[in-house]
Amino acid sequence: AVATDWITPREGLRVAAYALLLASAYWEYVLRRRARTLAAIALERERIARDLHDGLAQDLACIAQQGQRLGTELEPEHPLMIAARNALATSRGVIADLSASTAATTDAALRIIAAELRHRYGLQIEVRTETPAGGDLDPVEREHVVRIAREAIVNAAAHGAARQVDVVLVKTGRALLMTVSDDGCGIADAQRPGMGLRTMRARAAALGGWLTARPRAEGGTELQLVAPARFVQPRPASLPAARR
Repeated sequence: AVATDWITPREGLRVAAYALLLASAYWEYVLRRRARTLAAIALERERIARDLHDGLAQDLACIAQQGQRLGTELEPEHPLMIAARNALATSRGVIADLSASTAATTDAALRIIAAELRHRYGLQIEVRTETPAGGDLDPVEREHVVRIAREAIVNAAAHGAARQVDVVLVKTGRALLMTVSDDGCGIADAQRPGMGLRTMRARAAALGGWLTARPRAEGGTELQLVAPARFVQPRPASLPAARR
């Protein structure tokens, strides 16, 4: 027979302490495993970016340069010239995306994307971020935010004929607010959303937030993302971003 009073308050507290230690150890294991997974992904992305830059992008740049020498024989709008320019722009965009995904901070990632699109479309792009000192977005959240900003800038250039785009990212309380505004032709209130806008709204929903797009009173379009934000300590930069 077992005595009914063998579990004393002292023993109960001891069991609770053991349970708390076990839960803490398991949570630490989960965080470390996630960190190792993200580090492995970052290293693989950097490797792909370097391979693209040193291989495909260099070859495409050579093709485009040699094509310019054939200007007397091939018109600038010849299918070969167009294909070379498009392929080079696409490869540079992929390199920029991979470099942004491994940047040390969200601000650095946005500036990498802005530099690539500034070069591609001849835009004036200003980036401003106001986030907690010593903190940055969770890597998964940052991926969505940077991709939304990229799509918004591309839409402004390709569909809105914009010449100036401003990207502002701030943290207000527990929420993240990003505004992308341009001076293009604007978006009509009744305009059917395209694939780009639907994709951005899907990313906003994945963040637990929402995205709105409306015409600006002074002309152009303003896109606004509102979402809850979880800030973490920024990871140190590993390898330098790929050259362009």
